[in-house]
Amino acid sequence: MKGLFSVIPLIFLVSSCLNQSLPEIKMVNIPISEEPDRMVRIYKEINDLALEAHIFLPEGYQSQGDKVYPVAAWFHGGAWVEGTVDWGYDYCGYLASLGMVAVSFEYRLADRETVSSLDCMKDVNSAIKWLRLYSEDLRVNPDRILSLGDSAGAHLAISTAMFPNFQDDNVDVSSQPNLVFAIAPPVKLNSDPYFKTLLLRQERAKNCSPLERVRSGLAPMYLWIGTEDEIVPHQTVIDFEREMLLAGNEVELQLYPGGSHSFHWADPAGEESVKSRMREILLSKQWISL
Repeated sequence: MKGLFSVIPLIFLVSSCLNQSLPEIKMVNIPISEEPDRMVRIYKEINDLALEAHIFLPEGYQSQGDKVYPVAAWFHGGAWVEGTVDWGYDYCGYLASLGMVAVSFEYRLADRETVSSLDCMKDVNSAIKWLRLYSEDLRVNPDRILSLGDSAGAHLAISTAMFPNFQDDNVDVSSQPNLVFAIAPPVKLNSDPYFKTLLLRQERAKNCSPLERVRSGLAPMYLWIGTEDEIVPHQTVIDFEREMLLAGNEVELQLYPGGSHSFHWADPAGEESVKSRMREILLSKQWISL
């Protein structure tokens, strides 16, 4: 009995240490700044880290009344390790000009030590949940949420539709969007050593890889990629489109001939091609009217 009781304090000590190491995570809605066409709010806190939502408002935005707006959640690229919210300002400004509320979200960046690419995926799920949780305050339609991004941000946009199980905020609200736009998306990550390294052994890469996890019932997805993309093999996105179609999902892939990984912003014609198709899709779905 003496040996048993000597072990019990050690168990409590280990348990206490583990609990202390867990981050304190909260979904919040804290105003930082407010202008006629743009607002900045904190949407999530992880210990002392505050993640920001930069909100672009359409012309004539009404903060009171019955009118609600379709909303877009933009996630920037940067290989899951770099990037800032202002990288999404151009596309958010464009979507706001079409009559949407458009939000460029900050998320944790993988650092190869304590923050993983899985944490990025958890944060973007929180972002979609935040839009629903505070939809009345923001005057947005919780049933018309567009998730979009480019490069790593495109993977994260797709992941909001495909991987709702990656959560850390304990908020019981759906994190799945109603529509996805993904530009130059890395969709085949199962055999990618770089992405595996960023996961810090917290999850298997195939469980974060869209191509390996296609199923029926997913949100409609519209994809863009250049045929000369030097980072994401365009054939992998073609394969992803095929698997999505075989599963009975709504999907469309736009191949941009000769386009590089950055064709959607470095090439004016490429940027216009993407934006004009986005506009056509939103009009056809009656999310916007011009």
